[in-house]
Amino acid sequence: MRPFTSLLIIISLPLFFFPTHSGKKLSASANTISPSISNYCNSRFDFCVAYPAVTLPIQEVSVNDDGVILKTVDEKSTVSVNGSYNVTNWSAEEVFEFTINSITEEKEGQLKMISKIIGDHFYECYFSYDGCYYFNRCIFVDDYYISLLLTTPVNYPMLMQQLKKEVSVTFGNHG
Repeated sequence: MRPFTSLLIIISLPLFFFPTHSGKKLSASANTISPSISNYCNSRFDFCVAYPAVTLPIQEVSVNDDGVILKTVDEKSTVSVNGSYNVTNWSAEEVFEFTINSITEEKEGQLKMISKIIGDHFYECYFSYDGCYYFNRCIFVDDYYISLLLTTPVNYPMLMQQLKKEVSVTFGNHG
């Protein structure tokens, strides 16, 4: 009886250290079940963010309920997702320019644009500036827009690729 009990305990141990999770990973590539994916949902701007909780354990919700900032333990890498009313009726190009200027205005450095796509109701860019990589995606919805901004130090290029792959934003019908 003792060998059977020992075997049962050994088989059960992974369940205590690796709990299961019923949430699905939200991504464009596949819907897979992942134990390390967490969600933040915002009812004010009707979006949800799925993100790797192990990589981004720190969560700071904005005071005015427009979004969330997720951080690595060392706080050198961040994911910011927020909604903003488009009260000035800016185009995607104008919001892009405003965002770039907001990031670069207080620091000196050379901006290196790696990729940029601007459409009528969205933009996406990837660039380096002041020792960091930035990936910014902005989508316009009705009278507001939702912006995703990933930031990592340039010496962590694989983390940026991981975040681009594992962090996803969905919007509509969440609240």
